[in-house]
Amino acid sequence: CILQRFGINMGRTKKIYRGVETYLNKDGTTTIRVRHQIPQKHTVASFKVSSPTANDYKIAEQIFDDHVSKCTGKQYQTTNNKTTVAQLCTKYMDNKFFNESTTTKADVDRKFRLYIIPKLGNIKISDLQREHQNQLWDYVKTHKYDSKKQKVVKLENHSDSPEKLETSYLVKIVRELNNALNYGVKNKWITKNPIKGFSDYINDEVKSSDKKSRKIKFFLQPEQVKAISDKLKNGPFEYAVILMALTGMRRSEVLGLKWKDFKKDTIRGNEMYFLDIYRQVYRCKHRKTLTTQELDGSDHFAKQLSTRTIAIHPEDLTVKIFKKIKGNQHDYRIAKGIFSEPDQEDLVFLNFKTMKPYSPNSLYHDFKDAVVAASEDFKKGLEGSVAIPQAAHKGGVHNLRHYHASQLLRKGVDFKSIQKRLGHSTLAITMDLYADHDIGHDIEGARKTASDFADYALD
Repeated sequence: CILQRFGINMGRTKKIYRGVETYLNKDGTTTIRVRHQIPQKHTVASFKVSSPTANDYKIAEQIFDDHVSKCTGKQYQTTNNKTTVAQLCTKYMDNKFFNESTTTKADVDRKFRLYIIPKLGNIKISDLQREHQNQLWDYVKTHKYDSKKQKVVKLENHSDSPEKLETSYLVKIVRELNNALNYGVKNKWITKNPIKGFSDYINDEVKSSDKKSRKIKFFLQPEQVKAISDKLKNGPFEYAVILMALTGMRRSEVLGLKWKDFKKDTIRGNEMYFLDIYRQVYRCKHRKTLTTQELDGSDHFAKQLSTRTIAIHPEDLTVKIFKKIKGNQHDYRIAKGIFSEPDQEDLVFLNFKTMKPYSPNSLYHDFKDAVVAASEDFKKGLEGSVAIPQAAHKGGVHNLRHYHASQLLRKGVDFKSIQKRLGHSTLAITMDLYADHDIGHDIEGARKTASDFADYALD
């Protein structure tokens, strides 16, 4: 950072970076000047700020580069040939603007910290070649982060799930390196991206991977969901897990529910409950807190095209769960001397210790621990325990969403209705995921062809 490379004395000019100078005024403000020798020594631009920031200096540097380019017809080379991959990745994370999201910036940082920097961090950008990209690919194919050991290990040494990462995630890791390189070129930190795109080696492996990898090959069964939720009793997420299994909501959606989202109405003469799903919990990077609101106070909407309203039958366990949660909140408020009912704007899953939403990541880890605990019960042969397949460890809490889809399919619900209930943006996504598990889809065809060759004589 430029701010770490200089100090300013009262009333004295200090050269900061190339043609950028600062001057501390007697009134406490700072003047930033951009100066250059072409066509003669002069001030290109000058502006005063109360307290200079890194962004102010970045603007000044850009003015300088644009001026040099205009005067010489050449791009000013600001690169340092000794810049390493690790330094570029760090600078990328410090300067790149990420959209407000629970995971976006954290996910990118994780890819750099766990895979890219350990493997390629010491390599100079000027020495980077396709072979290094291939080495990164081979590394992420055979290594994985182990949460128990708190480090990346070889797959065969992994504590929980020795399966390799999904091919789509491997591609994202390699693509993130390309993103950093392209961003470096755009900001003139480096002259070019030496490994733009993907090598033939990687492209061939991606093409040869299972084309049906998106299809879900495993679904939890009702008794398995019950065994897992039992391990969450007396915790904050027991009811959230059951609601996800009954409605197909995502974890950030269920934790973002407010009481106003659950309502009763009469449709076509039938009394039904309805659940509006259009809000998500996320971590606001500006306020550094978990919230369901944008900076302007509006709701943080769910994924694009995934907002929806789903129907809940009056006899569904979902209704009983909402009533139970409201009763628990009522009792808590009475114990605290609050004699009013929960407000419609209150969260259904409110962390009373912090008075903020629960973290979706906490739900993820608690569910994973519950899966492990349920599996251990079965290994010990405890009465009433059930086997939990290894695939349940890999899919995490998102398995509950797939579980809900599988139950809808078993009960004959059509794919278009499933798409709307789950909030998929297209019908193709729903079909790709679940079409292979539409057991009984050809019953009518079997019935109609049953009489074919009915008079055929068998010896």
